[in-house]
Amino acid sequence: NHLWRSLFPQNPIHSRARRTAYWGLTMLAVLAAWVPFRAADLSSLLERLAVLLGMQPMHSSGGDRLLYHAACALAANGLTALRAAVDRVFAESCVLRPQDAEQLAQALMSAGLQACQERGAYKELSGPVVRGDAKTVAMHRAALHKVAPDLDSVYRALMSQALLLASARGVPEHMLSAVRAALSPELH
Repeated sequence: NHLWRSLFPQNPIHSRARRTAYWGLTMLAVLAAWVPFRAADLSSLLERLAVLLGMQPMHSSGGDRLLYHAACALAANGLTALRAAVDRVFAESCVLRPQDAEQLAQALMSAGLQACQERGAYKELSGPVVRGDAKTVAMHRAALHKVAPDLDSVYRALMSQALLLASARGVPEHMLSAVRAALSPELH
């Protein structure tokens, strides 16, 4: 409060806003003094501050920071880009009204993320790759190539990852080989 009064000595306003500002500065000063006093070291100080601000502290174990950042980019930016691709393909399909397509995309992506969190990605994989349905994969690629040829590489990359999940799940190799062939760059 003394700092506030020294910064604004001529301000005679005794309003609710000023009292709130005084209270806020007092609380900030208390926190600034209390948190460091209670912390054993800088790491625990930062952790306490994060918790006070409603954050979830996470601890680094060293490792490869560039790969860590790539994972963050895939999780945030990759998912955003995937959603844009999904919306684009739904729009090109002309099967659903835009609001229905948006609702379906949201439901499918949310359910997929939730299932992966609860049970793990390889257990939740469904669709033509895990069924070994190379014909459907090839037809998807042909349809994409007609309206959005730039998304063929996105489809191939994602379905290649699905192949790895399907393999980990125990899908027979002969089924995976057929899908792998349907995902070859030459085929569209």
